[in-house]
Amino acid sequence: MAIEFSRDITFGQYLNLGSAVHRLDPRIKMLAAGALMFAVLTARVFVALAPIAVAVILIQLLSRIPIGYTLRGMRLLFATVTIFLIFQILFFPSQNPLWQWGIISVSWEGLTQGFFLLLRVLLLLSLIHISEPTRRTPISYAVFCL
Repeated sequence: MAIEFSRDITFGQYLNLGSAVHRLDPRIKMLAAGALMFAVLTARVFVALAPIAVAVILIQLLSRIPIGYTLRGMRLLFATVTIFLIFQILFFPSQNPLWQWGIISVSWEGLTQGFFLLLRVLLLLSLIHISEPTRRTPISYAVFCL
């Protein structure tokens, strides 16, 4: 039963693929992931996220982790992110709503901010998924779980 459960939860699982990314020094991977996460969190416009998205896609391809495996690991978080997106779209304050009913309104600002939030969260989650532990030792796994 425990083995079946861990097979369904791919987020945080170690894959020994022997790629160039897997062979990198763990300190380099942590610094690079931290720098990209900082860039994602400080980005304020879609244009600023474009080079970060290209870097994340390139890292994903170099790591040889199947995209289906990555998406399967994030599927539990998609419901939460979808709820955030809906709330952002419906309750974003705007002077020019496209549609309004009481306090609920839909505006271009709400739509763009909602999808910007969605893209940021997806980039952060994929960076976390790519920068998982490199070796299956009790210390590295314990530090990763903090």
